[in-house]
Amino acid sequence: MGEPGRPPTGDRPRRREARSGRRPWALLIAATFASILPACCSPDRHGTVTWPQGRRPIPQEPPPAYETLVTAYNRRVQRLERFWTPVDLRLKGVDRDGKPIDEDAGGYLQHVRPTRVALSVNKLEKTYFYLGANESSYWWFDLFTEPRVALVGTHERASPVTTSRFGLPVYPLDLIEVLGITPLPPPGPTPIPTTWAEGATVECRVPTRGGWRRIRVDPASFEPVSIAIEDASGRPLVFAKLSNYGVVNVIDDQAERPRVATRVEVSFSAPGRGSLTAVLGLVQPENRVIRGTAFDLDELKRRFTIGREISLDAIDDPEGGLP
Repeated sequence: MGEPGRPPTGDRPRRREARSGRRPWALLIAATFASILPACCSPDRHGTVTWPQGRRPIPQEPPPAYETLVTAYNRRVQRLERFWTPVDLRLKGVDRDGKPIDEDAGGYLQHVRPTRVALSVNKLEKTYFYLGANESSYWWFDLFTEPRVALVGTHERASPVTTSRFGLPVYPLDLIEVLGITPLPPPGPTPIPTTWAEGATVECRVPTRGGWRRIRVDPASFEPVSIAIEDASGRPLVFAKLSNYGVVNVIDDQAERPRVATRVEVSFSAPGRGSLTAVLGLVQPENRVIRGTAFDLDELKRRFTIGREISLDAIDDPEGGLP
């Protein structure tokens, strides 16, 4: 039986060939994925992000109001309630020993709102890692080790500390948010300010799980050009730059043509653990029926023959590592 959500062999996109003379790429990923802190933007001693400097001058008129921004933004993502795409993955950076990383992989990304996520990381038709979430839990399967290991936690107890200290690359729901495919909260009684930012983009910050989502959009299209997830204090956890917008094929309604970024550059770094930029190329994204087995934790553990499960909720020592 094939892996969850994978298309028939004839439908698989072409992948880049493995580079010769490289260290085993799966070891590089495992050694480098760490707590999430953006490498492309620099936090100062207060944890504030210094965003990349833009070239366009800041307009003199007031920026569009949040009500205008959210209406356009949410209209774009309305038919992205299901999202399926093959992924070309490029990993670049420096590992904890200061050695350069430049590796290619492939995979499949699947999402069903609000909390179902599945991202497989594959090489030469073999799955090495599997990041996922469903209504109650989230997980990271390391299929490169022996025995195969599953790190599993519940959304109720998820925190940046939990994910970072075990090298979990990214909390699955944060990954979905930085892809720019989830809606923004509607206007409420407390106004959400908008400001002009570098590059004449419009910036707003909206609440998310235990923290903030900081978004910059193009004022003409209201498509996001960068998205950061921050904790409650404003410390950045994950940062993405979005570009190369293309149309999503909505299988059951060809009149709908929502646009998404098909190139997403997500950056991570942590002191002592190196830095990594993962460039995701979203290949032919679709809104299509997605099988529930892609998010069934028990079925996935059986199918991937997980030999060891570690509960992220059960470990109390914030400075500890894997037991």
